[in-house]
Amino acid sequence: MTQDELITILFSYVFLNVVLFIIYQFTDKYKTIHRILSTLDNILFVLILGYFFYQVNHLLVIIVPCILLLVYPISWGLNRELSDEDVASAVKMNLPFPMNHENRIKTGAAFAHFVTFPFYYLLDSWQKA
Repeated sequence: MTQDELITILFSYVFLNVVLFIIYQFTDKYKTIHRILSTLDNILFVLILGYFFYQVNHLLVIIVPCILLLVYPISWGLNRELSDEDVASAVKMNLPFPMNHENRIKTGAAFAHFVTFPFYYLLDSWQKA
């Protein structure tokens, strides 16, 4: 695969997560569908990550589980354990337009939730209702 094809795959995955993020934010009744989508999303993430590492060096595929063991607890902690103000304070935002404090907190928290979305989506969708 060429580098352009790999970049296309990566942008397609990011676009898929934008769509899933919007669907997840506006629907909460369909727990089973969210469980299936989150599982498929994370399997796709692992396959893409593993393939990128495989392209660099065949032995780097061993690192994928180690990365996931670090990312899932961090994602859960950011989204469940910290308040929106704490999460927003971890995000540095320089916007070209002025924003009041409440909207800045909401925007920073939404950005942090989006960045950790695939992992948090899996953990949250399999949580007991």
